[in-house]
Amino acid sequence: MMANKGIWIFPVVVLVSVFLAACGDSTAAPTFDSSDSELVTGQEIYSNNCSRCHLNDGAGGSGVQLNEGKVLASYPDAADQRAFIVEGNGRMPGFGGSLSDAEIDAVVRYTREVLAE
Repeated sequence: MMANKGIWIFPVVVLVSVFLAACGDSTAAPTFDSSDSELVTGQEIYSNNCSRCHLNDGAGGSGVQLNEGKVLASYPDAADQRAFIVEGNGRMPGFGGSLSDAEIDAVVRYTREVLAE
């Protein structure tokens, strides 16, 4: 009787494992000049706050694509991109209440100078 109760555990564990693996981002973050502290900060902020939707390399995922020049095409003026990050819109949350001005500036610069390449 006890063995029958445990039969459902294996399929659930397998399904949860597959789901979690699918949620992970296996894309590699681009390389850049790590002596530039603002870009390093921007990469850290991006990795911790943005990559789950936009992926490590900015290729998209559930968020819009940022790499391959897409962020520059969408926001030719960095101030407009910055305002969007602060306020958010639709599915993207605003980060004005959780990130400092310097952190937002760093992530804007990182997306424009590293991911956009």
